[in-house]
Amino acid sequence: MNEFLDVLTEQTITLIVICVVGFLIARQFLLWYWKVNHMASKLESIEELLQEISSKLPDNTFEPPTDSTDIDNKIDQAS
Repeated sequence: MNEFLDVLTEQTITLIVICVVGFLIARQFLLWYWKVNHMASKLESIEELLQEISSKLPDNTFEPPTDSTDIDNKIDQAS
C-alpha cells in the first residue's frame, strides 16, 4: 500500500510539472503569435512620447468644445 502511494504521488507531481511547463510554453507561444509583447512595448514607447510632448506644451492652452455650435464658432474664427 505504501509503495502504491509513493508511485501515485510521484506520478501526480510529474503530471503537475508537465502541465505547468506545458502551460508556460503554450502561453509564450500565444504571446509571440499575437505579438502581445511587441504591442506592449510599442504602447509604452507611445506613452513616453506623449508624456514628452505633453510636458512641452504650455498649460491650459486647449479648451475642449462643449457642443457642436462651439465647434462651428471656433472653425469660423480660425478662417
